[in-house]
Amino acid sequence: MPWFRKHTEEAPTGSRTLTLTGVTLVAAGLALMSPGFKDALLSAVNKAFDLGLSLDAPWWTGVPLVAAGVWLLVPLFVRQLRDARRPDEPARAFLALRHVSLDLSLPPKLEEVSIPGWLGRRYLRHADCDQTRCLSLGATKLTRALSIQEDAFNEITVQRRNDDRLAVGYYGVAHVPLQILAGHTATTAVRAALFELDRPNSTWRELAQGKGSNLGVRMQPSPSAEPPVSAVIRVAVSYGIPLADVSEVVSGPFDEFLITVAEPKRDIITHYGQVEAIADAFRDALDSALGRVPKGGIIHVFAAVPMCVGFSLGRMITKTLHPEVVAYNYSAQSTPRYAWGIRINVNDLGRRQVVRPQQAGIPELDDEAAE
Repeated sequence: MPWFRKHTEEAPTGSRTLTLTGVTLVAAGLALMSPGFKDALLSAVNKAFDLGLSLDAPWWTGVPLVAAGVWLLVPLFVRQLRDARRPDEPARAFLALRHVSLDLSLPPKLEEVSIPGWLGRRYLRHADCDQTRCLSLGATKLTRALSIQEDAFNEITVQRRNDDRLAVGYYGVAHVPLQILAGHTATTAVRAALFELDRPNSTWRELAQGKGSNLGVRMQPSPSAEPPVSAVIRVAVSYGIPLADVSEVVSGPFDEFLITVAEPKRDIITHYGQVEAIADAFRDALDSALGRVPKGGIIHVFAAVPMCVGFSLGRMITKTLHPEVVAYNYSAQSTPRYAWGIRINVNDLGRRQVVRPQQAGIPELDDEAAE
């Protein structure tokens, strides 16, 4: 079996483990399905080790074992065939950026076997944007967190300059405003592979290609009866967003846009097409607010979304076209519920990028003493 030998010798650890597991399952299943082979194998083992083993399992118990082994081996075999067609083409880097800021244990790193096949031959390179020390155990050192994020994306920019074919993946567990800022910072010229956490297995899965199931995405505008001073966009995918919580930090009159799905809940995003539908609706809301918000006004964004959607929302916001956009962070333990936010499309980074609403109305700039 030259393919098996070559694959197990040259494959990364994750692929090698899956290959050996798949082959073992297939071999065990075939043994159960072939009584002659099973009996001969047991006879040889008993004779060699004087064991007296017996196995009376019905033949059909081998079927699920073979099926499971084939399910593991086929993707690896397809990848090996694809790579064999281009033996002279060097493998390119796939930079997997893990973005974490929530007060949780660090999520597992992406494994080599998770590199998307549509990217061609790639080897895995890890990068971390870890802001947990700034935003855990009640700390809100936002200026420091923003500095860490800026450094992480500057490093990616440097790597992109050195390798214009560098592919990038984005995954992790981060606060929504930081997700949106990450998407806004990343260049739109590069398609990013997006991953979500498979919670039961604690592994990462890339979003599937295509449209996926229809989530009933809709954008519902509610123009203000009076000339607006600002606009509010609510993006409710994982949870609903009560307008009462928004009104604690934004005073009217304001135009309001609700982007939602038929039934907001966690883990419903499975395909790139679903993310694109939500992001397109968000861009429509941004562009609609553009003609209504007066000069100096703000577009306030309140989102309950998974990482892949938050990142994609950020890519819809421009520095030159849209008014100032502020994305807010929700916490059930804070008063108001949205106690801080990030100015997304600003040129002056750092302290002036943070907002802390002290009362209803357009939020004030962050006080450095609060850091």
